[in-house]
Amino acid sequence: METKILFADIDGTLLNDQKEIPKENMTAIQKALDLGHYVVVATGRPLDSAKAVAKDLGLMMQGCYLIAYNGAIVYDCGNEKVLKKESLPLAYVKELFERAKKAGLYIQTYKGNQIITTQDSPELEAYRNHTKLSYQVVEDVFEVLDEEPQKAMLIHLTDKSKLEQFQRDNMEWQKGKCISLFSMDTYLEYCPPGATKAAGVDFICEYLDVPLKNTVAAGDERNDIPMLQEAHIGVAMKNAKEEVKACADYVTQRTNNEAGIAEVIEKFLLSES
Repeated sequence: METKILFADIDGTLLNDQKEIPKENMTAIQKALDLGHYVVVATGRPLDSAKAVAKDLGLMMQGCYLIAYNGAIVYDCGNEKVLKKESLPLAYVKELFERAKKAGLYIQTYKGNQIITTQDSPELEAYRNHTKLSYQVVEDVFEVLDEEPQKAMLIHLTDKSKLEQFQRDNMEWQKGKCISLFSMDTYLEYCPPGATKAAGVDFICEYLDVPLKNTVAAGDERNDIPMLQEAHIGVAMKNAKEEVKACADYVTQRTNNEAGIAEVIEKFLLSES
């Protein structure tokens, strides 16, 4: 039996729309681990938020890993240690805050796993409800930050076009400094150039000495596309965006609300073990 690695997104993939973990997913994941396969949770979420999901899944154990902040951090769940960490220079973060303010858009960054922002807004409240992270609202973000963060993120709850316009307007500025991506229609994220889920796939394959041909990746959003393209088998959830499905080798017959990840594990890990 060849050892395989499953890379799975959290929201819209591992979790259902109620942010719960279907029992079938948990059962299938445990079967895969029992057979010696690896499971990697890959998310745009901060590390603490990703660890909370991994704990609920029973994945804080040997053989399990996390890709957090869209690839800026790779974490070993079993040994509870960070294996890789990339960050955004403070000068770039400051520039993003200034540009977001000029555009009239909400923006936040992070100190460790705490949200740091200048606005107590509906966007902050929605994000907190989504991630369960603590936060600070401060007058000057850069008096609080004592180290480079892993990303900065703009949020607009009702009009994605405003975020898209911001991304277009700042595309020339970001070249060589950072990358921008949508992890959800409401989230525009700015990350270090090497921070992608695809880079996380490559790092973990090398770290575990597992060839890329033994990898399967599953996701539903645009920030999952590089991961799906990098893995040997890229799987789009039935509920995925159409552009994600167009890049996939396989589209599940079940949605995230129907334990679609269990389908992925059964088809690509268990049936061939």
